[in-house]
Amino acid sequence: MIKKIILFIIVTVITFPLFAKTSVNWSFDEKNDELQEFERKLVKYLDNLGYDEEVDFLSYSNSILTLSLFDKEYRAPIAKDYVDEAIDSILLYNEAFDSKSDEKIDYFYQKTFSSTAPLKRGSLYYALNKDGKKLALMVVDKNNPASTLLGLYSKKLVTGLELKKASPYVISIATGLIFSPKLILNGDITLKNQSLLYPFNPAIKLKVVSNAYNTTSYLGGVGVSTCLPLSTFYPRAISLLRNTSIVAEAFIYIGYNKKVVYSAGWDIYLSNMLNEHFGFTVGFEKTIAFNKDSKYALLENTELKLGVVIR
Repeated sequence: MIKKIILFIIVTVITFPLFAKTSVNWSFDEKNDELQEFERKLVKYLDNLGYDEEVDFLSYSNSILTLSLFDKEYRAPIAKDYVDEAIDSILLYNEAFDSKSDEKIDYFYQKTFSSTAPLKRGSLYYALNKDGKKLALMVVDKNNPASTLLGLYSKKLVTGLELKKASPYVISIATGLIFSPKLILNGDITLKNQSLLYPFNPAIKLKVVSNAYNTTSYLGGVGVSTCLPLSTFYPRAISLLRNTSIVAEAFIYIGYNKKVVYSAGWDIYLSNMLNEHFGFTVGFEKTIAFNKDSKYALLENTELKLGVVIR
């Protein structure tokens, strides 16, 4: 009888884990893929937000992580493919990021942010953390009833960040390259106001352009520019994609090349912001020019454009 009882106990102890739910506390140092991914992303998000608070990972059981952050305890589900959402559940609407400003990011949607403040459409704003660090450059795309903002440049953002108005002016300096029949280098400088008539922004450009016959034209023009931020479609993508915009422009010029020159042109390019003040551009530009005596075009160039953006 005693032997049967002992055998029963042994069998029960051995088979119990097969039927019971696991409840094991994992140290964060253990090589668990989900924990590794959660730690890496959370630390990166906090770094982007300018915070260096200590994070205490307390326990992990049944895909639920218990951690201490900002003097509070959180329980976050971190099942596979749910890491970003788990972090958002902790960081969004967290008092640690609330600036208490009237103009701030109030809501976070799948692809946009919004503010309940009456922000003027086309206005540009920086998103700031509590220390005044700039985390994003955003444009007000709509303003009824709430103000919807699109990111031109951004790190990881959360609600509660203060919005501070930014200058609408941006300068672009570019070099144009023509490879046929020989290498020709052109150059231009453009000044745009990105708020005045949003989304179609007025611009002025000064341009030096040559042709295959070594004649150089000096042009000044006015035009219109518009851009489509890719953050509209890819708000969570890598920064190279998220901080890129497609820009299209059209200009009319008047200038000089031994005689008065009349010209027109258009360009389309990608503009990637490396931070809130500086970026680079790559694309193409088409320019055609005449003078009053020319039967044919004085020049007709298609250029590969490489440039920088300064704001």
